[in-house]
Amino acid sequence: MVVTDTGKQKIVEWLIGNNPNHPNSIAIGTSSQTPSETDSSLYGEITRSSVSATQSNEIATFETTLDTTQATGNYLREIGLFNSTNPTSGDMFVRNTFAEIEKTNNVEVQFEQRMEVE
Repeated sequence: MVVTDTGKQKIVEWLIGNNPNHPNSIAIGTSSQTPSETDSSLYGEITRSSVSATQSNEIATFETTLDTTQATGNYLREIGLFNSTNPTSGDMFVRNTFAEIEKTNNVEVQFEQRMEVE
């Protein structure tokens, strides 16, 4: 997982009370491009879903599920945490890649993105 430069800036803004736009969605894409702190979007975004968020001590966990009808026919490889549910908009806080998942109409996938304060 890479925390983006924009994500770091937004966290600092929260700490001083200047930014109410918290992460509220997870985007899923098809690119295996290596994550970088300068990333501002996914390279192959195909869907974006609202998240449920929980906290445990210093860990924030964001979760969403793609049901059997979503993103069918794609090879999923990347995830991003955003503060907008509108595709291709908002600020990306983190980006990560993962082992390819072939998404068919027989597959439901739950995604989880954790952020820990160290």
